[in-house]
Amino acid sequence: MSDGAPDRGELWYEVATDVLLNRWCSSYDEARRTLAACGGYLVPYRRHFAVVEREYVRILGLDPDHPAWRKIGHDLARPADPAAYAELERARLAVVEGKQDGAQR
Repeated sequence: MSDGAPDRGELWYEVATDVLLNRWCSSYDEARRTLAACGGYLVPYRRHFAVVEREYVRILGLDPDHPAWRKIGHDLARPADPAAYAELERARLAVVEGKQDGAQR
């Protein structure tokens, strides 16, 4: 039964990002090592993780330069600052809900 909330496993995903070259990882530890070595943004997707570039974040409808990214350590899977994560999550939910509203018209 669904309560209408978006699947958190896909909250940080948009079909339009499929054209980007992202670094996919099967474990969180691998993703953290990749983030440390390459920079970017660590995003969860279902049971996997991707380390993505700025354009991915833009496609999500978010600002890649927002101060909250630094506060969470550029890590959406295990954010260092829960309040900063909540700020990014609210912004992303607003984007997702806006798309759903537009599709229902």
